[in-house]
Amino acid sequence: MTAWLSVIASLVSLIVGWFLNEIAKKSQMSRERRAHIGCALSNLLELHHQMRAIENIIEYFYKQFSLPTDSQPLFRAVLEQILPQEDGFITRYEAAIEQLSESDPVTAFELRTKGQISILQKKIRTLGAAHGASVTDTTTVENLLRGKLLPALEKGIMALADLYGGETKSRVEKILSAPFELPEEMNDFIQNIKEQLTEQNSGLPPAL
Repeated sequence: MTAWLSVIASLVSLIVGWFLNEIAKKSQMSRERRAHIGCALSNLLELHHQMRAIENIIEYFYKQFSLPTDSQPLFRAVLEQILPQEDGFITRYEAAIEQLSESDPVTAFELRTKGQISILQKKIRTLGAAHGASVTDTTTVENLLRGKLLPALEKGIMALADLYGGETKSRVEKILSAPFELPEEMNDFIQNIKEQLTEQNSGLPPAL
């Protein structure tokens, strides 16, 4: 009887050990998965913020200074050089998605192409220039494409936020729905330039 009890105790100990080990593995996988989702979400938000900032800054400048519409591509190119390079966001996003694919291949598959949206925009410009399309036509196509792609990008962002957690999803919703606002320093700088240009055009000495 004692021998049987010893065997049963050993067997129970083995099963409990295996069970606890499996729980530890799943817990570790869950933490790693969440870390990959968080990294992908952060970089996709950065990409979205930059794309949105460029569009809003262009719109703001054109309203403030009544710039000709055919200068928009040049102005956009200048902004893209000034702002942080989006290639870094895309590279980190794709790396996080690749790591996520090890534990959640279906989600990774569904989200893999979201980071390519800004690259696709640039390809449109390159193709337009290569085929002799006018700047106006290329800009029109790019604007139409952006109108379709940005909602898809936001859908991907919300999918990642939902996977990360309820509180994060709520915060991301607020970020995406918040109106764009120029930093106060930039707004003051632009208004100062506008005032100086107005004074120059009116023949008055610039304000000190």
